[in-house]
Amino acid sequence: MNGFKTIILTTDFSETSRKAVAPAVTIAKTYGAKILLVHVTSSIPPALWEYPGLDVRALEERQLESDRTQLERFAAANLPAYKNVEAVALLGDAHTEIVRLAKDCRADLIVMATHGRGFIAHAMMGSTTERVLRTSPCPVLAVRDHEAKAA
Repeated sequence: MNGFKTIILTTDFSETSRKAVAPAVTIAKTYGAKILLVHVTSSIPPALWEYPGLDVRALEERQLESDRTQLERFAAANLPAYKNVEAVALLGDAHTEIVRLAKDCRADLIVMATHGRGFIAHAMMGSTTERVLRTSPCPVLAVRDHEAKAA
């Protein structure tokens, strides 16, 4: 590998996800890499697609537009000194969409925070970070939230 050209930085807009910003920016500055700032929103469940009068596609488009605006604000607040940032709002299952994007754009690194949930919460819900780690086509830097409380 000759450095990093494309870095995916994920966010769910939480304080925990902000902890992944500094390492991502440090690596991006070192290599002159582009940061793809990514947020994934869950799709509307298929059962609602049949609901009369509900325009699911329009709802999802409005959600993606809202997410793009929120990503732009997140970038302005948390990455103000780094200008090579592109906001990417996606719809679907978070780990699936992050891995798909990494493959499609040939990302060199994914940087994401881990919430550090306790054993029970992890066993019940799983971990997006863990799923990305298992299936990613590139290295993943998982930034742990040291202040997270065990569930």
